[in-house]
Amino acid sequence: MKMLNKKQRVKGFTLTEMIVVIAIITVLTAILTPTMTTYFWKSRVKTANSNAKMVYNAAQSAVQRYVSIDRTAGEKSLFYDKSEIIISYSGESGSFTYSVTDGAGGSGDECVERVVNYVNRVVSNAEQQDWCIYVDKYIVKACVLADNAGTDNVGYYSVGTIGVEKVNKIDGVGYGSNYANAHEALLKAKAASY
Repeated sequence: MKMLNKKQRVKGFTLTEMIVVIAIITVLTAILTPTMTTYFWKSRVKTANSNAKMVYNAAQSAVQRYVSIDRTAGEKSLFYDKSEIIISYSGESGSFTYSVTDGAGGSGDECVERVVNYVNRVVSNAEQQDWCIYVDKYIVKACVLADNAGTDNVGYYSVGTIGVEKVNKIDGVGYGSNYANAHEALLKAKAASY
């Protein structure tokens, strides 16, 4: 066997150097992954909150049209002097439901349909999302919005005393950020908060 002299030696990384580099990359990945996951989650929630605010504003504009109609034309819409109207829209099925404290509810009211259609026309992507609004005497008090019923990225917007804390934690029970749970929490919180 012939020995290689210094000029003929093959250049490259040793096995030890490769193991150290892989270990460093693994540690950095382990540190960075939770941070990036949290960053992406917060970004999605911020987007959902922004979309909830847009749905809230569009719904308020649509409901306010009935103030002048009901008072000047003498017509009495569903919103006339009513408190606690919940309108829910499902993007998956493209259908809406509503409930009122006096027992009315269902899916066929023309006033609610106009509000839902206006919101879906004015707000981009509202038609593909699930959202719920709480209307009290011509004033939209709160909006909950999510991409679908099972998502953890739930947007919320409210003007009034219902805050995100009350939606997420009512009667000492944590509801988390799931849309269905937040929607249920909104229904439970509304009467006590206004």
